[in-house]
Amino acid sequence: MPGKRAFLWTACMLGLFVAACSFFSDTPASPDPPTVLDLSSDTNADALKAAEAGQLGRPALVFFHADWCPICRQIRPELEALQQAYDGRLVIIRMNIDRPATRPFLKKYRVRGPPTFVLIDSDGTVLANVAGWPGREAIERAFVQVLASR
Repeated sequence: MPGKRAFLWTACMLGLFVAACSFFSDTPASPDPPTVLDLSSDTNADALKAAEAGQLGRPALVFFHADWCPICRQIRPELEALQQAYDGRLVIIRMNIDRPATRPFLKKYRVRGPPTFVLIDSDGTVLANVAGWPGREAIERAFVQVLASR
């Protein structure tokens, strides 16, 4: 029964995620994104601040993770593949919850534990906040919907 409840909760959160993406669909794209952001870093507060300010010029998926989290380690290759597949059209910002630079964002985005994903539109609007791993297909569907709305 707990597995069924977790599945239903994840499905509801995913539905909210998709609904939020379609609600904020008429946002114009920003000009050229900054080129000095190191998006390969395991914690990039500057990139997250730029995404919040709408300065990246593209949507961002913020991945709150931890080195000790087995699910985070397991899904990292899938996120890297998504980043490559959508390179230039969106960005994945990694935020290690154990790093001091991440602490101010944990409360702001209500991160209770890893993994947690926050989808931010190109104008800095938070579209969704999902705890847990909804699956590559769900993340990719959200990307496609957000990109189609630009």
